[in-house]
Amino acid sequence: MRRPTRLVKFKARVPWLTGLSEGGLWIGTCDDLGLTVQSETWGELMAHISTALQLMMEDLASTGDLRSFVQEQGWDMLADIPESDDLSRGSCFDIPFIPQLVERPNDRPEALPA
Repeated sequence: MRRPTRLVKFKARVPWLTGLSEGGLWIGTCDDLGLTVQSETWGELMAHISTALQLMMEDLASTGDLRSFVQEQGWDMLADIPESDDLSRGSCFDIPFIPQLVERPNDRPEALPA
């Protein structure tokens, strides 16, 4: 596995709704980014959210859309990275996210179909 050569940090607050499905799986949804993940444990859910964000940012970087996406979201990069730098190779993206536990059954995210 190739290690990231650059840490790219963002000033952002990405909200995730989290809760237990009726089947006992932990579900996390981020409506702002159109992402949903599910896991068997809370710890796995946090890791899966982080992975989903990393993969999304890698994809945006590979298509050249990362900088415009970041601007559209109102986020800031915490380092001045030249436009000429290719962020799609060897970058690790650090995006703060806020998991909000949803406790009322009607407000819980639904599980993804198996």
